[in-house]
Amino acid sequence: MMEKKRYIERERASRGIIGVFFGIILFLTIFSPFYLLTIRYHVGYVLKGIFDWIGKVSLMGGSCILIISVMGIFLRVKLNIRWVIIGIALLWIGFWSTGIDLLGLFNGSSQGSGTGTGYH
Repeated sequence: MMEKKRYIERERASRGIIGVFFGIILFLTIFSPFYLLTIRYHVGYVLKGIFDWIGKVSLMGGSCILIISVMGIFLRVKLNIRWVIIGIALLWIGFWSTGIDLLGLFNGSSQGSGTGTGYH
């Protein structure tokens, strides 16, 4: 008998979860035309900060790794090509996520900095 009672409690709980889910959908349906646009800009602002931070950390880490690797070449220390590739990859990730463009080398554009012709 105890097992049957637990089953009934689970069924009531799932009905409550479904009600909450439909309540959230109803709320978003009614209020999204008024507030969704500003929420989009707030989320974009937060994500921009996160990607800028990731880019700055990648730029610093890639620069340090690449400098140490190049110094190893001049000091005749055994060069591990893996660290050079990791440094270049971190620099590319840093340039891409911060939006820095070096003549189209890092983000794939063929015309260098700025937008293409015909766009203002």
